[in-house]
Amino acid sequence: IRFPGKPTKNHVWTIMVFDLHRSVDLPHVFLGLNTHSETFYAHFFTKFSQFSHVPLGAMQPYDAAFLNRYTMYAKPEQAVSAERLFHQSMTKHIAERFGALAIEVSENNLYLYAENQRPTTHLLETMLKSGTWLAQSIDQQQVEDRDE
Repeated sequence: IRFPGKPTKNHVWTIMVFDLHRSVDLPHVFLGLNTHSETFYAHFFTKFSQFSHVPLGAMQPYDAAFLNRYTMYAKPEQAVSAERLFHQSMTKHIAERFGALAIEVSENNLYLYAENQRPTTHLLETMLKSGTWLAQSIDQQQVEDRDE
């Protein structure tokens, strides 16, 4: 990745995509790792210029391990929806089990990104298990939202 005024960074991504089965539109959300480079985020904000940091914790407390590893980004008008989508118990599980996977929800798809890791059997199994669990958790929220 190249960006003016930032050091060039080489990235190798393994990406896994999961279909979400929601009848309502979901906010476009990116859970970025705090270890991503300045160059990555400069490029990211050029592509998604309307995105901004979503300050977590206004509606519910979040696990320190999650907050130390991830930062949530979304359009400002979708910040509340994004925080509701990734609620506290879900993010606690993400912090404990997802390792160094970045997460994106966009257009009823869930994307998991593994950066600069060789695609080993273990990595692919982790991505598959994690993505399946998260996709089911997001889809299940639809049922819970209707019940409220």
